[in-house]
Amino acid sequence: MSGPMGEGSWSRNRPAGELQRDGDAVPEMSVNTLRRMIDVWALETASAQLDDKTEIEDRFQRRYFRTHGASVLHAYAIMELSRQERVIAANDTWVALVPFWANSPFETMVLPRRRVSRLNGLTETERDGLVDLLIRLKMGYDTLFGGSLPYVFEWHGAPGRSARARHWQLHAHFRPPYLRPSSVHGQSSGFSKLEDADRSLTPEAAAACLKEAVA
Repeated sequence: MSGPMGEGSWSRNRPAGELQRDGDAVPEMSVNTLRRMIDVWALETASAQLDDKTEIEDRFQRRYFRTHGASVLHAYAIMELSRQERVIAANDTWVALVPFWANSPFETMVLPRRRVSRLNGLTETERDGLVDLLIRLKMGYDTLFGGSLPYVFEWHGAPGRSARARHWQLHAHFRPPYLRPSSVHGQSSGFSKLEDADRSLTPEAAAACLKEAVA
């Protein structure tokens, strides 16, 4: 893989057909469009100030929805669940994965399997599932790094109070300090800053380490 924006497992050729997961389908012809949209989103987000992130996410989710009538992050979650290359943990209602555009090693994204725009739209079952997944994810981080560490956990729900937020998919970004575990070779670094990019590990390698720790 040449880098988070380069050619890698995301762009491998697949036969014509559909990606299927839990009754949801993403037409194969939309895969390249989906990747281009997320590439642009990731590039702009990486170069933006933190205060602009929600606006950028809103803009690109809205643009994809206008073109395809679907949520770009929901489609992305379905695709990652189908491929299982960067998925760390999942249950009936949630998935935790390392996004292919991750700015720092061991950055993860938590996504609901259902289309939902805000935390207050979750069902009781989804709330229980979220607790289960977050406990597993945090314990996995503690196992990987050999102790309990501070972390940054951002929830991104649809901005504003409008009920019309069909384009937006609720999601969370989970970032621990980048203290490389002894099992992973390479130079250690201090606390990672949200605006700094550190791609010394591929998303697939980071996901494999976390998946083993969560198991």
